[in-house]
Amino acid sequence: MKTMQDKILTEHKRGNIVFIQGDQLAIAPIAEFVKQPAEGLLYDLNRLPEAVLSWTDDPRWINEFAVQAVIMYLHGENERLRATLGLIKSRGMAHGVEWCVTVACTLDREGE
Repeated sequence: MKTMQDKILTEHKRGNIVFIQGDQLAIAPIAEFVKQPAEGLLYDLNRLPEAVLSWTDDPRWINEFAVQAVIMYLHGENERLRATLGLIKSRGMAHGVEWCVTVACTLDREGE
């Protein structure tokens, strides 16, 4: 029988994520798992801020808290980029390239 680490690494190679749900392991394709709202991701991974702040006696909570903040940020960026892509597609290719350059420059300036 495989060790827990072997099972998780094998599923990872298959494009799946393994996490604890209740008292057992759950396996989901990562491409599908990340489609849910950020709060759902954090809930399933037991990384909601309330959960992380409940174990502050372990110094690892600091990085765990940072991880949830990064997930929230990246999920938001992904949603904004998807919305932008949707607008580009809706305007058609003729206007899309010029508009895309304008948006990219704007987003770049906001990031400075």
